[in-house]
Amino acid sequence: MRIWLADLIAYPITQHLLYPDRVNFAYDIVKNNIYVSDGKILGLKVIPRPEKEA
Repeated sequence: MRIWLADLIAYPITQHLLYPDRVNFAYDIVKNNIYVSDGKILGLKVIPRPEKEA
């Protein structure tokens, strides 16, 4: 059950990070539960993607 809940929360966040210009109603619901302090998102850690080789 916990893994399902994590997946339901992680997917909208991932889609928002990959495609920030797209409409994402699921993220609009989830974003209210991400810790924010002084306008900075502190409850979300994004590990950088490796650079593509040219």
